This record gives sequence, structure tokens and C-alpha cells, in this order.
Amino acid sequence: MSESPDAKQTPDENRDDAADVISKDAGELYMRLFLANEQGIYSFILSLVHHWADADDLMQETCEVMWRKFEQFEPGSNFTAWAMQIAYFRVLNYRKIKRTARSRLSDANIEALTDRFVKLSDQREARRDALEQCLHKLPEDQRKIIALRYEPDATTQDVADTVGRSIHAVYKALNKTHKALRDCVRQTMAKEARA
Repeated sequence: MSESPDAKQTPDENRDDAADVISKDAGELYMRLFLANEQGIYSFILSLVHHWADADDLMQETCEVMWRKFEQFEPGSNFTAWAMQIAYFRVLNYRKIKRTARSRLSDANIEALTDRFVKLSDQREARRDALEQCLHKLPEDQRKIIALRYEPDATTQDVADTVGRSIHAVYKALNKTHKALRDCVRQTMAKEARA
């Protein structure tokens, strides 16, 4: 006998629906973080194994492990560092399997490279955060010119036409704004390093 469409769900059915929503949200978060970091993770693996085919296989294995263990990732922490740690262990496993082949890097060198990649990732993330802060500090007209210039396929001439200024004036404004952003990012990074 089938239930009517307005039959109430049991608490167990509600829990399953909630789990589906949580899984969907986790999947979306995983995909967003993965896509933002995919190139860096692949570059890291390739730098350690030097063979495209092996790097492709290791990247696929790393993605599978990351997906399986994603529930262990703490949102808000450094996804790149977490992913590179997984990739590091996949590379070590690969090296054990390929032990008979001559290896170019020692395990200690691979560990040192991993640490360096993670530090660079942290620095890049801190620089991106500083840039975002500095962009918000810009006067509105400078923010507008920067936003227009970095639209996909935009040219400086497009910006000049949009804001009603000469191309020379826009180049001058962009140079001034880039210098202000560069100085602000350096100051912000230095301040955070002292903190």
C-alpha cells in the first residue's frame, strides 16, 4: 500500500535528507577548493616525479584520497597544505613501489620540497588576503578602474572609453594604483610578519 503524498517523514528519513544536504555542501566545498588549488597540487607532484604520466596517475590517486578523507579536512584551514601532505605521501608510496628504478631525489629532499611548497602556498594566500584588504582601501575611482581593467578580455582602451578619459590618463591612473597596491601589500605583509 503506497503512502499519500502528504504523509509525514519519520525522524530517520529526515536525518537521511539532512545527510544528503551536508554531503552536497561538502561536495561543493571540495570542488571549489580543489579547482582553486588543482594546478598547484599538480605542479608539486610533477616537480617530485618528473614524468608526466606518473604525475597524472599520482594526481588522480591524490584526488581520490582527498575525496575519501575530505571529512577530516577542517574548513577554514589551509586546503593547499592538506592536499600537498596527501600528495607527499602518495609520492612516497610511488617511490617505494619504484624503488628498483633510479631515483633523482632522496626522501629528505622530497620532504624539504614539500615544506617549501606549503610555505610558498601560505605566503601566496597571505599576499592574496593583503591584496584584497588593500583593494578595499582604494578610493572608489581607482577601484573602478582596476575592476574594469581586469575584466576578462578588457583592454586599457575599453577602460578609457568606459570612464571617459584618455588612454594616457588611464595608463597613468593604473600605474599609480598598481604602485599604491604594491606598497600597501608590502606594508600589510610586514605588519603581519611582526605580529
